[in-house]
Amino acid sequence: MSAAKGRHGLEGLAKRPLPVAPLLGGIRTGHVGQRTPALPVPVRHDRRPLADLQARLGLSYLLISHDIAVVEHMCDRVGVMYLGVLVETGPVEKVLGRPLHPYTQALIGAVPVPDPHRRTMGTPLEGDVPDPSSPPPGCRFWPRCLRAEDGCRREVPVLRLFEPDHEVACHLA
Repeated sequence: MSAAKGRHGLEGLAKRPLPVAPLLGGIRTGHVGQRTPALPVPVRHDRRPLADLQARLGLSYLLISHDIAVVEHMCDRVGVMYLGVLVETGPVEKVLGRPLHPYTQALIGAVPVPDPHRRTMGTPLEGDVPDPSSPPPGCRFWPRCLRAEDGCRREVPVLRLFEPDHEVACHLA
């Protein structure tokens, strides 16, 4: 159950959702080492048990997920990565409410909407994901980006502050 000094994983959370709390002692950072569909339903739909531990023990959690609904429900801040590079970061409300990077927009646009009369925000991505061991030059997302320009193909965008507490790595944002 241990990782680096001062960090501990909560692998197997589905088997023992909260009894790990007494074991945490002075630990301040934890990561949930489960695919989010494997998280127990009470944890996926009710953040209170983890929030209670967070408040009582001063914990921080690192949740890695492809499930936008779980991220929106359980997190305060979000970082979006594409091919191992952070492309957007900020409070959940800003990043998911007003996505700036085309990849973030596509991720949110791909989330199924239960209302057939409501349209999604994004356009489905086309093309194949580039080989992460040999990423394209410039912005890693340009081969799949509908808005890509010549500068995107040549220059790697840096993560920059777009508005207070909302950063994006995109030449076009």
